[in-house]
Amino acid sequence: MQESDSLLGTLSFAIEHISGISAALSLILAGTCLSYFSYRARSFLFIRDRLWKLIGGKTEFHTAVFEKLRREARELEHFRMEFRVPAETVDEAERFISWQSTSKIPTSKIALAHRHIDWHDFSRPKIKTKYIKQKAILLVFLACSQVLLGGLSLIIATSKYAIVNFPDSPIFYLSQNEFKFKLFSHSLNSESCKNDKALKAAISESNFPLNQAIAICASITDSKNTEKISRIFREQRSSSAVLFSIAIFYFFIFFYELIKLSAAQEIKKKMEQQAISTCSDS
Repeated sequence: MQESDSLLGTLSFAIEHISGISAALSLILAGTCLSYFSYRARSFLFIRDRLWKLIGGKTEFHTAVFEKLRREARELEHFRMEFRVPAETVDEAERFISWQSTSKIPTSKIALAHRHIDWHDFSRPKIKTKYIKQKAILLVFLACSQVLLGGLSLIIATSKYAIVNFPDSPIFYLSQNEFKFKLFSHSLNSESCKNDKALKAAISESNFPLNQAIAICASITDSKNTEKISRIFREQRSSSAVLFSIAIFYFFIFFYELIKLSAAQEIKKKMEQQAISTCSDS
């Protein structure tokens, strides 16, 4: 009943402040999108143009040379945004296009692997091979660790037992009306606490301090502690849900980085095959 009241209170708060929450989420989403596109395009021209136009600034130059420079800057911004190629001049972009049309490497693969490409020479880009295998192994390990962390947090969030301890006691497992000294030991409830033989056997099996065991028995038999136990469950489940969300978020990040590394390795293999083919033809 207390948990349902808490849930209703949370829902009521969300409904009462829906406009503020929506505005905050909209700002966060807009800021995230602008940051992403600015990072990808490596400039803020697309934002600046709209703001400049909004306050009445003219969008074009009457001088042909100036207008050509303006158009080239916007074309390069669009080019960087579309292909993830960090070209700063039209000449660099044209040299890349010439290489890409010759190598027949898909631009989607290049966009994925752009961080693993050496762009010193746009007519002959190279894959950064240093530590590439070590990076792949590390990313696999990190992705697997996030899966384990997410699974563990999900188990904790859905378990009927909360992991708790007193200041001077070992960890034990507590539910609404029973507890365990160890994860796989027999559970004890208010009836078991009244049975000295059963209680002593459980204490002996787990080497749990006697005075702490008696205190736990007192806590689950006292109706005044019901709210405290419910709060412990809410806090643990909330923390586990947050931890699960973080684990899933980082899993996708590490998995996406693995896809980028895989794209870089595919490009490297294709470039090596083309080099061998060129040597054999000559």
